[in-house]
Amino acid sequence: MKLPKRPAKGRALIVVSLVGCAVLISLIVFYSLQSPPKENSQIITVNIPVFLTQEVPAPTEIDYALPVRLKIPNINVNAVINPMGLTSEGDMESPTDPQTVGWYKFGPHPGHVGSAVITGHYGPRRDGKRSIFDDLQKISKGDKIYVDDEKGATAVFVVRESRSYDPEANTSEIFISNDSKPHLNLITCEGIWNESQKMYSSRLVVFADME
Repeated sequence: MKLPKRPAKGRALIVVSLVGCAVLISLIVFYSLQSPPKENSQIITVNIPVFLTQEVPAPTEIDYALPVRLKIPNINVNAVINPMGLTSEGDMESPTDPQTVGWYKFGPHPGHVGSAVITGHYGPRRDGKRSIFDDLQKISKGDKIYVDDEKGATAVFVVRESRSYDPEANTSEIFISNDSKPHLNLITCEGIWNESQKMYSSRLVVFADME
């Protein structure tokens, strides 16, 4: 049995509705292609000492691999670099060998955007040997620091300044930078040894910028 034909006015309304739906769908598709979903633009953060966070840095032109050696010719430093994490108290770990240095592995690689941090020991050892950063206080503005990675690439940094910090001071600026440039900061002890506390009276930080 044939169905009755719809009135012409009804057919016109259906056509208009279909055209409207098609336009709406086209607009939805267009704008969805222009703006990625919110979940894809989420900022990724990592834990750093003193319970701060920093945005995961983007690589520079050279995607530097894991750092393996630190060289500072002007103070005769040529040391193996070991990755370091956090202690149970939330402080950066220190190298066990006084002749090596430690790189904070939760921060950027040296040469990537952000502040890469390397620490080393200071002061005489029980066996009479020197520590790797005994002469770090002798470093001068303009001196160069070299970091070799495991693939053979070298990131070159130029010393900007040195600062002394109280051991209890807020040191968040050592781990964070917001200028979208690569930096390298070196940390060690300095000052007077306190036998009862088993620590030095201050911390020395050398700030360097990528050449």
